Amino acid sequence: MKAPLPSSIASAISAIKWPLIPNSMPMYYESLPSLSQLRQKSNTIPPYMLSILENLDETIDGLVLPIENGNDQETNRHFIMTSLALVFLGHGLADEAHDLITPLSWSEDTYFGGPTLVSKADKEVVTLSSFCHALVHRREGWAHGEFGYIGWQNANYWSSATNSRGTYTLPLSEVRQKVLAIGEEIGGEAKQWCEDHIISEGGSDKSYWESRALHELCAKTSRDEHKHDDSELRLFAQRAAEAELKTLLKYSLYRAGYDCDHIIGKDKDETLKVLRKIDESVALAIANKISSAHIGAFASSDCVTVRNLVRDGADDSFLLSVAVGLACRLLGSPACVYQEDISLLNAATEGIFIILPENETEFSEGASSFYGGGPVSRRDAFAIRIGKNGSEKVVKGLDKQVYAFIPCAADHKKALFVDKFYGSRGERPTSVIQWSKGTIFETEKS
Repeated sequence: MKAPLPSSIASAISAIKWPLIPNSMPMYYESLPSLSQLRQKSNTIPPYMLSILENLDETIDGLVLPIENGNDQETNRHFIMTSLALVFLGHGLADEAHDLITPLSWSEDTYFGGPTLVSKADKEVVTLSSFCHALVHRREGWAHGEFGYIGWQNANYWSSATNSRGTYTLPLSEVRQKVLAIGEEIGGEAKQWCEDHIISEGGSDKSYWESRALHELCAKTSRDEHKHDDSELRLFAQRAAEAELKTLLKYSLYRAGYDCDHIIGKDKDETLKVLRKIDESVALAIANKISSAHIGAFASSDCVTVRNLVRDGADDSFLLSVAVGLACRLLGSPACVYQEDISLLNAATEGIFIILPENETEFSEGASSFYGGGPVSRRDAFAIRIGKNGSEKVVKGLDKQVYAFIPCAADHKKALFVDKFYGSRGERPTSVIQWSKGTIFETEKS
């Protein structure tokens, strides 16, 4: 029986993303103690990640199980190191990831990673770490790094090294299956890329996967000035890279003796179905609490605070229902699409952030800088239009309480919620007073 993961690690895994940015940040190539001092000055790293970083040795020791899958403790420790490296990488901490996997994949000592462990490590660990090493340098991207090469070049080197060490133990068939499913879902150029680089090149080999092809696609889409930030091919590259990382992480944790199916999920579609489960009656009730004063404040200032919408002990489904009902009414839209990955949004995106803080001190300072803000309790909601000056600062580091929605037609196939009262109350939603007194119908008749 597999062991459950600690909550801090589970939280970190749930927040993994792989955004593509045109200007990559150079790596520090410093040791873990030096990096820990640098990260303490950062205000962009979530608290649960800082806790893991500040107590890394204790975290690793605490995660190593005595015996699992026939491994000795040292092999389990190596799988934990690789797993944490992938978690760090999913949070943009490429240096920490690099320090953990370099001793397991590079046969020489380094000043940042310490003594090499390649000769002592299991071959399966070395191969997996080599694959992870390629992903580290993919994240490095256009920045110059080791041996004067840019990240993409080093990524290709480590992909070749992985292939030369034998990939039969790696979950490549699962990576292939997930990426093909993403391409099928997005369609267009993404589906054609899969046809060209997976199906045609792989032939009858159902486990064929070439990470260098994805390196190339990520490089192209991250700097293609002729494409929009939300282009299908760019979205596909991000989702494919994230799926590849999570599949390797799931495999590495499994080999270390842990169950993470409920966190990573069997596939992204199943995860989204869980995340997108709402109570329609709750969403409608919340929408009907929004007054003309709220709508007017949002229309004029692009943000507003709405009081007492969330009950104590509310579960994820209730919170999402509250957020989407509020979003539809404030946007004046018959329906809304839930945008799970807020890193894909930009200032030109039409939509809204709904923030449901877990406590007052965590959020009040950010909200108070806006009209309609002020102290916000954990029962309140703060809404701010995507692209409003300062909105990025407000939502930064608050992923667990931030929901993003984009307006859409009622028949949109990805609509999370459709406001049933939208069409029956005129062209735009109205206040509760107008609806209850019937004044909207008098206005329409006149």
